Amino acid sequence: MIIRHLIVFFALMLAQSVWAAPLGQQDLERIAEKAGLPLWAFAVAMVPADGGEGGAYWHRADAPMNPASAMKLVTTYGALDLLGPHHQWGTSVYGQGQLSQNKRFEGDIYLQLTGDPKLTEERLWRLLKDVRNSGVDEITGDIVIDDSALRMPANPVVFDDNSGRPYAPYLVGPSPVLLNYNLHHLQVRVLSGQAVATLAPHVPGVRLVNELQVSGTYCPPVDSLISVNEAKTEAGQSVLTLKGKVGAQCKYSRYLSLLPQHRYTQEVVAHLWQDMGGKLKGRVRFGGVPKQQVELLARSYSPDVASMVRDINKYSNNVMAQQLFLNIGAYHRTAKDEDDAAAARRTLTQWMKEKGVNPEGLVLDNGSGLSRVERLTVRQTADLLAQAWQSPFAAEFIASMPLVALDGTLRRRMRNSGLEGEGHLKTGALANARALAGYIRDGDGKPWILVFYVNHSNAAKVLPALDNALVQWHRSTNSELALKQ
Repeated sequence: MIIRHLIVFFALMLAQSVWAAPLGQQDLERIAEKAGLPLWAFAVAMVPADGGEGGAYWHRADAPMNPASAMKLVTTYGALDLLGPHHQWGTSVYGQGQLSQNKRFEGDIYLQLTGDPKLTEERLWRLLKDVRNSGVDEITGDIVIDDSALRMPANPVVFDDNSGRPYAPYLVGPSPVLLNYNLHHLQVRVLSGQAVATLAPHVPGVRLVNELQVSGTYCPPVDSLISVNEAKTEAGQSVLTLKGKVGAQCKYSRYLSLLPQHRYTQEVVAHLWQDMGGKLKGRVRFGGVPKQQVELLARSYSPDVASMVRDINKYSNNVMAQQLFLNIGAYHRTAKDEDDAAAARRTLTQWMKEKGVNPEGLVLDNGSGLSRVERLTVRQTADLLAQAWQSPFAAEFIASMPLVALDGTLRRRMRNSGLEGEGHLKTGALANARALAGYIRDGDGKPWILVFYVNHSNAAKVLPALDNALVQWHRSTNSELALKQ
């Protein structure tokens, strides 16, 4: 009986030693070999999330790496901690003048924007509808948009994208007048043998030219059908031309950024007001809200920071991340900061120090990872994730990341592997970088912090090998499996 108990004891101890281990050097070497990449292209950290036993694995822990969109973890956790998960942005409408008995507002209407990362066309429509419902049918003056909320860099760094798609949504930058992510929605479908194309919102600054022909069954990639003439027409329009042949069953839906942000917001505001039956004798222009003799007519609040952070990390929303980054700067701006981007860099660097993270080697650009110059080490990332695990906002932060094989940018990876839902991990991808960082559980439910950065011109080749290694690690760390073996 004693011998039997000893056998069970040592078997359990053996199982503990098996599951309480991270990925190791041999695992990394196999990943690198399968991907055909050198070990110097990798930086890896894997440590117990709860600080318990089980060891840790580090590879090039302090090498500054381009983290791609994993940089969003710094911005989003920083926003939760510095702004608060409950923080919201208010968009307000003020009036300076008098409302006559015939529902005419004699004066100007002011739309005060506050740098809201998620001000949508629908929310703005409801806000303006509230103004209409308050009795305003006509504005005799102007609609003035306040664009002073954010102090933008005078010479922002432009991302040198190599996709050949300057209209792509992920390239939209931040703006004090950001509305609807600055996007138009293009839809194409075949009706009665004709290719019908629509573009919304309908504004005068963009003209849609549809030269599509219906032929056969092949549905070509939508980008092969699109051309955008940046040389404006005499009317000052951007021209979106659709040209090519599409099959009878083809359907397309694509979001495009086609106008500069100030012009887009200006034209959408005018369109919404007129579309709901409002009349405007003046024009839509930009300017500040007067400090006196104005009356609040309507106000709308954004989703809170916790909701914003989820959108940013689940779907790797670049413009929302950059907008949030600038807001961190705006709320902590000092007289010495030349703009809100500089203020954000200073604020987040100091914040990381206060969290016990050594910022040496850290390079912050726009906070989204859509950058060739941003740098972050796996030690900095792991230390910040370990601190976040103990944070009062841990639940909001962890839940903001994609679930393995289930949602967000991980919904198509590691399916039917046994890892479904076992990790909350932020992905990152640039032409020469791949990243995976967050929290993952082993086969016995033990939580681990994983940070995996690859910087190489062939970085994309690592994904199958990395995913397979994580699946095998998860299976091999199951204590029941270990006992059977």
